[in-house]
Amino acid sequence: MGEGQIRLPDTIPAYAAVITVQNAVEGILQDSFGEINDFDHLRGMLSTTSFAVDPRVDAGTVYDNCLYFSDEIAIPLRRSGYEAGVSQSATYEAEPFNHVYVTVRIDGVEVLVDPTIGQFLYGYNHVFVGTREALRDLVVNQVGEGKKYNSPTYFHAFSSEGFFRTVWGETSEPFRSEREASSDSREDNRARASIGDRLRLYQ
Repeated sequence: MGEGQIRLPDTIPAYAAVITVQNAVEGILQDSFGEINDFDHLRGMLSTTSFAVDPRVDAGTVYDNCLYFSDEIAIPLRRSGYEAGVSQSATYEAEPFNHVYVTVRIDGVEVLVDPTIGQFLYGYNHVFVGTREALRDLVVNQVGEGKKYNSPTYFHAFSSEGFFRTVWGETSEPFRSEREASSDSREDNRARASIGDRLRLYQ
């Protein structure tokens, strides 16, 4: 596998699930992203493929927005019939770290969607869509000194596996209840969870 490439799923059902979810997410990014949490100015700027991302998008665009961006993707996916939710790591190296992302289960295959992965993998400008194994492979083999991507200073003290377990996890758990996750109010979201305050501790 070449540098910067994502590990492809090992089975046809997993590959099909990833492609299905990627196509659905790409449609959301281009057509409806931002209608829930007032990020419509980013509609059409983000993408699941690096070459289609607007050049103005960088780590600052996604920083502090994991909850809101995840809602922008998870809620439309659920409305379209997908089994999707906002999740966080159920495993961690030292202490809980509440980065959130989207998990989708389709035909028995778990697919992770991380729209703000770029705040942890500097230089990764697009929305990650893939299996947990593909994400682990990306983090373990392509992040670090002399590699394609770098990470925030705080995580330099972690092993690559520890970095992965803490931010994304060997397994995931729901970030909040379905009732909370279905809210369309950005103000309510801000009142419920100060994710940005937590993230700032680790930058």
